[in-house]
Amino acid sequence: MYRVVIGLLAVLALAVPARTMDSDSVVAINQFNANCVRHLAKPDQVREWAEARYRPIRDPETLAVLVGKVHSGAAWELPSPTGRDIMLSLRGDGRTCAVWSEAANPDAVEEEFRKMIKGAAREGITVRTTTDSTLPTRAGKGRLLTMVVEDEELEEGYTFTFIAGDLFSGAPISLSMQVIRMEKVSN
Repeated sequence: MYRVVIGLLAVLALAVPARTMDSDSVVAINQFNANCVRHLAKPDQVREWAEARYRPIRDPETLAVLVGKVHSGAAWELPSPTGRDIMLSLRGDGRTCAVWSEAANPDAVEEEFRKMIKGAAREGITVRTTTDSTLPTRAGKGRLLTMVVEDEELEEGYTFTFIAGDLFSGAPISLSMQVIRMEKVSN
């Protein structure tokens, strides 16, 4: 697992969002990196980091969208340059960390997201795309991208998911980026 984390952190050290990205998009990808990727497999660190810096979300309807109907999940409002919603969530099982944005540009963030995840590939660490689809939503076309990063030796890894549009939440979000820890990978 350590090798997956090191691989992603190495990419992040070199990753600078494109200068043409709007401020909401830059903040969304940076917050995903700072909160979810930096603390891979350490949900207690995500929670501690967020509780020390951000305002918790307490509205039950909003929490249901962000963490599901899990009572031990949590979500926080993140700073936004334009005042539009950017949120961090941690599901109750601690395996899923996500950043949600109301105003980020889905195309720009998806491009950075792809680069970041593909950049984790190295000897013993594989990256593969399992879903890359455009789907209809109530608000128009939506995007669903799922990429898996696996440590072949440990048979463990992470699933990274990019969702643009209201595919699953029904909420007026622009996009979400999620990382889910997989205990054992089956081929």
